[in-house]
Amino acid sequence: RIDLTNLANFQLRGLKSVRPSELKAALGGAGLLPRALWADRFRNIQGDPLSSLVEGELTDTGPVIAALDEALQNTPVLSACYNKFSYVVDGGGPSHIGALPHDVGLRAEKGWEGVRFRLCLAGHATVFCARPEAAPALAIGAARMALGFPAKTDSPWMKFVKQTAYRANGRAIAKLARALLALYGQQENRIRRLVRHIPRAEMLERLEGYLDGPYERLEITEEGKPALAPSIGSLVQRGENLRICGFGVPLGQLDAQSLKAIAGLADKYGQGELRLAPWHVVFIPHVPVQEAEALLSQARSLGFITDESFLHVDISACSGLEGCRGARLATPEHALAVMRAFAGQGKREHFAPLSVHVSGCPKGCAHRAVSDILALEREDASGYYVYEHSAALAPQKQSRFPETVSAEDLPRVVLEVANRQGRQEQS
Repeated sequence: RIDLTNLANFQLRGLKSVRPSELKAALGGAGLLPRALWADRFRNIQGDPLSSLVEGELTDTGPVIAALDEALQNTPVLSACYNKFSYVVDGGGPSHIGALPHDVGLRAEKGWEGVRFRLCLAGHATVFCARPEAAPALAIGAARMALGFPAKTDSPWMKFVKQTAYRANGRAIAKLARALLALYGQQENRIRRLVRHIPRAEMLERLEGYLDGPYERLEITEEGKPALAPSIGSLVQRGENLRICGFGVPLGQLDAQSLKAIAGLADKYGQGELRLAPWHVVFIPHVPVQEAEALLSQARSLGFITDESFLHVDISACSGLEGCRGARLATPEHALAVMRAFAGQGKREHFAPLSVHVSGCPKGCAHRAVSDILALEREDASGYYVYEHSAALAPQKQSRFPETVSAEDLPRVVLEVANRQGRQEQS
């Protein structure tokens, strides 16, 4: 199985009879591995999949992302980062990719001397700015800074060791402290969580000691954060008579045959290029305008979705019966049935945004946050409990649907609840 993640990562799962050395060689030959292999778990860099392709962008983010990737691989101390520590680079394009949750962000804006990037921490703009060639150093400095802050649950001993290990001056005692930390394994250092208990002023004061390279302190003029604007279907590409064709991958799950089919579409209608979006959409650029509808029609025949409802209803599901001992229902199949119930609804404002989570157990691995609608497998696997505004780990019993919902009835019930929620919000 192949999963497209919310970080637009490409994950291979359930491999059988494959030698790791052969897989490594194949991935490396395709350009999918970093030069420094240790960095593969930490290069969670998100960029706009439409960068360089559409009008309205301040700058192409490709060179900045490549430089940030290289800088990350040249900073081994970042191997102590939590492996979901993430970066986002927003070139000012129409997708507003900087609105995605992140730890460190670089957001393009217009300056007196051209485009500059402003450093953001967990979505909040800072006063630190740099030209594109120096922007990666800002991001690396912010990541290094985060390593030294203790997590809320750390013991006094752990807090002392962390602060000693990652101080900016890097003395010999710091190296000893890092060696001690290595014995404890991965540390909590996500800025998205640190900002909940560390004062912003304290974080910014320490940050400046970690910034290398030329940068400026400039007043924040645009603190507002525009909402993410995902896209799908046929989009106008910059250039003459070209389109970008995007189609949704249900639950972000592929297999080898469907991936080959997508590659075939890219070769037949485009130039063999694929771009992955964090909203589980695959884009094929460089498609002649007269062939765009033929491509999208073939994509639909393969089971992919080109309807806008795909963007406005976020449906997640765990691996279910076939992939986990904790589940006894085929949660992915049932989630797909729910998705089909929404397909064809088009863009309904009261569905936007709507989150639906189909979970096979209370761990809620596919979506730990609160969902608008939660379908949680019953203890006897006879069907689902359906909750509103709940997380699998702590469902709100007072919001539970009064009856057990069978797998067959789940799409109908979820659609009814979604419509009712939408009407309540509109009124």
